[in-house]
Amino acid sequence: MKKIYSIVFLLFISILASAQCSDIFFSEYAEGSSNHKYLEIYNSSPSDINLEDYLLVSCSNGCGDRGLNGSWELTFIGVGPNKGDIGWYNTVINSSTRGCLADDRVVFHNGGAFQNVMGSETWVEGWQSGAAEGCAKPVAPFDGSKMGTWKDHGDGTFTVYGKGSHVGLPKATNGGEINNNANAPDSVKYEYKIAGDTAMTVDVNFGGGWWRYEYKKVSNSFEYNNSGLFSGKTVKAGEVFVIAHPDADATIAAKGDTTHRFLSNGDDWYALWKKSDYSLVDEIGELGPDPGSGWEVSGTTNATKDKTLVRKASTKSGADWATSSKDQWEVYAQNTWTYLGAHDCDCYPAATPEVQFTKGRYFVDEDAGTASVEVSIKEPSKSEATTVEVVITGGSAVEGTDYTITSATKLTFNPGDATNQTVTMDISNNTDGGANKNITLALQNLSANAIFATDSTSEVVIVNDDYIVADIVDVVDLDADLTPNNKGTKYEITGVVYGIDYDGNEGLSFTIIDATSGINIFNFDDVGDYVVTEGDEITVRGQIEFYNGLLELKADSIKLNSQGNTLASPTVVDAPSEDTESEFIQLAKVWITNDTTTVWPNNGNVELTNANMDTFQVRIDKDIVDMPGEAIVADTMVITGIGGQYDRDAPYNSGYQIFPRKLSDVAAWVDRSSVSELIVSCKVYPNPTTENLTVIGTDKWTSYEVYSIAGKKVSEGLFNNNNLSVVDLESGNYIIRMRSADKTGTARFVIVR
Repeated sequence: MKKIYSIVFLLFISILASAQCSDIFFSEYAEGSSNHKYLEIYNSSPSDINLEDYLLVSCSNGCGDRGLNGSWELTFIGVGPNKGDIGWYNTVINSSTRGCLADDRVVFHNGGAFQNVMGSETWVEGWQSGAAEGCAKPVAPFDGSKMGTWKDHGDGTFTVYGKGSHVGLPKATNGGEINNNANAPDSVKYEYKIAGDTAMTVDVNFGGGWWRYEYKKVSNSFEYNNSGLFSGKTVKAGEVFVIAHPDADATIAAKGDTTHRFLSNGDDWYALWKKSDYSLVDEIGELGPDPGSGWEVSGTTNATKDKTLVRKASTKSGADWATSSKDQWEVYAQNTWTYLGAHDCDCYPAATPEVQFTKGRYFVDEDAGTASVEVSIKEPSKSEATTVEVVITGGSAVEGTDYTITSATKLTFNPGDATNQTVTMDISNNTDGGANKNITLALQNLSANAIFATDSTSEVVIVNDDYIVADIVDVVDLDADLTPNNKGTKYEITGVVYGIDYDGNEGLSFTIIDATSGINIFNFDDVGDYVVTEGDEITVRGQIEFYNGLLELKADSIKLNSQGNTLASPTVVDAPSEDTESEFIQLAKVWITNDTTTVWPNNGNVELTNANMDTFQVRIDKDIVDMPGEAIVADTMVITGIGGQYDRDAPYNSGYQIFPRKLSDVAAWVDRSSVSELIVSCKVYPNPTTENLTVIGTDKWTSYEVYSIAGKKVSEGLFNNNNLSVVDLESGNYIIRMRSADKTGTARFVIVR
């Protein structure tokens, strides 16, 4: 066999080095006080690994005289007519003579497995390869690719079973010397004698003579096969499998995946082998005589006794003990369990720890008494602590008055510990009504081994449980953009319900009005058992909110005081505005801008205008039970309802609406005139027109202004004998306003191209 390792300590003939980051290996070992012991196995590969494909073997207090069990190297071959007679041919086997045979091994595994280990070359005879004999690639079935079995008969003989399994030369069998690979027998029986557990003589009778082989023992076999611990077990990629003593400390037990009572006392050898070929994966200690108290590791004497060993992150695969014990382990004091349960390995470079608040905002009721803020860490370092400080940066709450910090604000995450850390505070409960108060926080002075995640700032909102009793006009506090300065402030207001519940489903949206003003009351859910009824006087507690220009009170509670209260008369206005928001109003003499609208929509808007060319919306809510789908019976109308607003963008000074409560809130204008009748006194022709327009009648008009239906002035000028050109206007509906010295007139016309 061609030599591929300089030193071999295990019982088998070749140790196939694991590819980097592709297999399991021992990542931690603890020989603690009492029964505080464990083994940790790490999966460095990118895939989950089935542990049932491996053997966990051990030897207690060294592996002494094991008889045939162990690994043997060939040192001599000879042949002659009788047993022990080597007169026909003999030779020593060493690096100079048949060197590729000198490091071939036969392995008698504990448990009955037999193995020929040859590596990349062995001595191949001509009948095997068809070429001249010499060092060459092993030829099946004598290449050791398949495991065999063995049995010691107890009478100085043993048998190896399995085609290709052999001791010495492949050709020597009990039925003669074979000369064809196809004739490989199923078994061969040998006679043997062992001297001092170090040397063995093997004889085989091939019928026409005897072959003799002499072997030296390289290492003994394992004593215990503990692989039952792996039954049904898998270790995930980049994770660990922990074997703990059943009586170990609770910290160890909590991270254990299985238990094993017979763990090392410092001088016990443990190894991982591949079940398929018994090849070495990794080991702790050296298979052989009892080392005494323990083995040396990384320059520390007896480091496997009363110590914890942690594999260095730079180690990416298992190795024989001679290699790993030099510098692959960190040696820690006894009962050091800090690193148990996870392993840092360059196969999976440790992520930088990320520290942040668990929430960007914490809400706490004023009467809660205490509040806490949590800080989390992702991917904590397994080797060093991470510290950070929680710093108060501001807020409307006053320390010492509204709250008091009651815990340390410098937080420490211990190595490998992802437990959230907490800062606590006492919250003062007072009787002051008003807005919620807040405490703004930031994480600062983070240790160098970590970074901040997304939420390095946070806020504690102390929710005021006290309400300011106020008239509605006093809760209206708007800035230059018409947004509330007092959003979130809690109020108690009393007023009369006007209109219906425009939410209709689960939830509320309606208006109350007192002697000073009105406001919309809303909640996404029903509040108590209150059913919105016009004329109810109610007391509402809630906080100021704002939705697309509309000031609202989000109700926490509603108290019914009385029912059947008389409503005030609506305020007559030309158009809805900021002043009419949540007020009971009436629009006199308005009409629809689009002549094609003939019925009221279901949950939609209709654009209106007036004599001043203002444009605004009437909102027909689906919850008006008698209005959606009804015919529009008048061109010029009087509309009564609740003022509203829907404006998405600041400043919130447009999008004003009126909400009718029922169909009867819409009536024809009082003199029953329509827009068409109004035009009778000022007719224009042709209508529709394409280029020119003439005003009919005896009145002499001097100037004109033309408006789109949306109310935008699009043209103006002087009449030429009551004529004007509209050639520059696009197709559509228009209104013309005419002036003379003593009167004003209007007419509607259509341009068709």
